[in-house]
Amino acid sequence: MASNADLEQECEKILSDKELFNDYVARMNHWMRQNNGRVIDLFRKFDKNGDSVVSYEEFKEGMQRLGAPCSLAELHLLAKLLDTDNSRTIDYMEFSKGLRYMR
Repeated sequence: MASNADLEQECEKILSDKELFNDYVARMNHWMRQNNGRVIDLFRKFDKNGDSVVSYEEFKEGMQRLGAPCSLAELHLLAKLLDTDNSRTIDYMEFSKGLRYMR
């Protein structure tokens, strides 16, 4: 499993390459539109204590289970982009706003 430092380095690589980033965004937009309902249900399943918050790890694991068409680093980047308050967690509002943006 990749370390956080490795994932951060990969995220920077994706962000610095416009073509790579645009391809990633297009792929995820398409996938999210096709799986919107399932992704929201998954978010709720991972929110085991009902506080409307999931960790990056829970988010990445769930997205992998759903078959998201991206690497672990790309999922880490998505978690970071959704985490607008930089809490290293994704709350339901951040997630929901991110999905609306991707539509």
